[in-house]
Amino acid sequence: MLGQLLQLTTRYFGPGATVVRWIVFPIACVVGTCGYFVETKYLRKDKKFEYLDKSRIDERMQRQLNEEFQTKIN
Repeated sequence: MLGQLLQLTTRYFGPGATVVRWIVFPIACVVGTCGYFVETKYLRKDKKFEYLDKSRIDERMQRQLNEEFQTKIN
C-alpha cells in the first residue's frame, strides 16, 4: 500500500510534473485570456442602470425644486 502511494506521488509530484506545470500553465493563461476577451467583446451586453445616472441627493433636490416651483405657480 505504501509503495503504491509513493509511486502515485512521484508520478504526479515528481520531476515530470514540474515540466508539465511549465507547459500547461502558460497555455491555460493564454486560453483564459482569449476567452475573457471573446466574452467581453461578443457575449456580454452592457446594461444601463438608470438609477446610477443621478444620485439620490440630486433626485431629491430636483424634486424639491419642482415642488417649490409648483407651489409658487399656484
